[in-house]
Amino acid sequence: MNITLTKSTRANQSQPGFRIDQSPLISPFHPFHPEKDAEPCYNTYRQWLHEVVLCGKEPVRAAKRIAKQCGVLISNRYKGFSRDEILACLEELGMKSDLAIFITSDHDPGRCIKSYLEWKYPAPKQQTLEVL
Repeated sequence: MNITLTKSTRANQSQPGFRIDQSPLISPFHPFHPEKDAEPCYNTYRQWLHEVVLCGKEPVRAAKRIAKQCGVLISNRYKGFSRDEILACLEELGMKSDLAIFITSDHDPGRCIKSYLEWKYPAPKQQTLEVL
């Protein structure tokens, strides 16, 4: 699987690729003060994704608990998708051989999704031929 992270701009809005804000993988956490909240929200999203996907936690409850624990706020745009919707979205992304993930910043949740997909769907190792 070949995954590229692409900076989202007005010029590339019509290009095919994955946009997190239009999917069940949207971050429940919002950096209301981007200069100080971006990194904590990114780390909180990483923890939330781990708990929902790998530990089987219910997304909305996990988001509320983790937000309180980490001192970040829940986004007003978060609609509370089900765990099944999140897993289906990740599985659909994992089936693609080439994937462009559009991100808005260095602390975009798309980076967590890329890390998860590379872990879950590793590229097959190249076979080598040894000449004796």
